[in-house]
Amino acid sequence: TTTLRTSGISRSRGGPTVEKLVFNNHTECVCVDRLEEFMPRDRPSSNHDKENAGRRGFRGNYSPDTDSGNSESKSCRCPSQFSARHADGSCFCECFDKQRDCIRSKRGKEYLPHDDRICILRGECMAPSCEFGTYLRRAGRCPRKQEKFEAWQHYPLHDEEYK
Repeated sequence: TTTLRTSGISRSRGGPTVEKLVFNNHTECVCVDRLEEFMPRDRPSSNHDKENAGRRGFRGNYSPDTDSGNSESKSCRCPSQFSARHADGSCFCECFDKQRDCIRSKRGKEYLPHDDRICILRGECMAPSCEFGTYLRRAGRCPRKQEKFEAWQHYPLHDEEYK
C-alpha cells in the first residue's frame, strides 16, 4: 500500500486542501537478467536440468496418474489456449493449426490470460512451448521474434570476449 498526499484549491471551500490517496500495488518487482529470460533453450543439458525444467518455463513438467504406472498415461495441465501433447515421456503445451489466439500467444503477440499466468507461477500449469524461446514468466508471454534476435546480439562471438 502506498499513500500519496496531494494538495489543491477547493472550489467549494475557496481555499487550499490536502487529500490523502491510497494505492494498492498488486505487481511483483524484481531484478532480472534479461539474457537469462530471452535466450532460447532447446534441451536441458542434464537430468537435474530436466527435473527443474518446468519450474524455469521450459516445456513444463508432468506428473504420472496415480491410478496407473503406464508411461503413456501422463497427465499435465496447460494454459487455457494451449493443448497438452505427450512425446518421449514429456508433456508439452502446444497449439493446433487453427487456434489463432494460441498461435498469437506462442509467437509473443498476445499475453496469456491472468488466470493462466497465475497457474504457471504457482506451478499448477506448465509453461507453453514458445516459438522464439522460453516463456517469460514475469512478462506473462512468449518472447517475440525480434526479442530472440536482440538477445543473441548481446552474446560475444569470440572466446577472448569472455575473459
